[in-house]
Amino acid sequence: MHHLFPDSNDLRRGLHRDYYVVGDSAYGATDKMLAPYPGCDLNADQDAFNFFQSQGRICIEQTFGIMATLVAENGKDLIQRASQQRYDSVVQRGDVAALSRSRDVAHAAAAKARESKNKAMAAKRSAEKAAEEAKKVAEEQQRLGDLATAAAEAERASRVRAEEEKRAAAEKLEEERRRVQLLTEQIARLALEKKEQDRLQ
Repeated sequence: MHHLFPDSNDLRRGLHRDYYVVGDSAYGATDKMLAPYPGCDLNADQDAFNFFQSQGRICIEQTFGIMATLVAENGKDLIQRASQQRYDSVVQRGDVAALSRSRDVAHAAAAKARESKNKAMAAKRSAEKAAEEAKKVAEEQQRLGDLATAAAEAERASRVRAEEEKRAAAEKLEEERRRVQLLTEQIARLALEKKEQDRLQ
């Protein structure tokens, strides 16, 4: 019966060495041992049997150790992958929840922005309406001011004209008074002259 048992060096080099399983006559026909060549007898070559038996045991132990390590690592990898999958699932659910929250926050912010925009537009319309009303009031006040100014100018002009007319009338009256006085004086002088003439005749 031929088997392949790699030793530690062969395992590191990726090679395999041939070993043979032979019957151990010292322990009975059913017992099997590792031997370096077919037909090797334990009694004929005790040192060879001991060496290859120990090498085979080491090789088997190393092989099973490596297998156990691989199984443990694979199991660890499976556990880690399962844990990672669970973590990724939780993270994905968390991401979905976070995205949902972000979407809700974004929708709320957009609604608030629309509300603020609507309020701003309403305030702008109110301000424009108030500005229009203020403009109308200012224009009306300007018109009334212009009318008041015109009335004041007319009143001043009328007052100046009245004063000029009054002064002209006073001057004319004074001139008439002086003319009457002069005539009166002339009449009185003529009367005296006539009286003097009458007395002399």
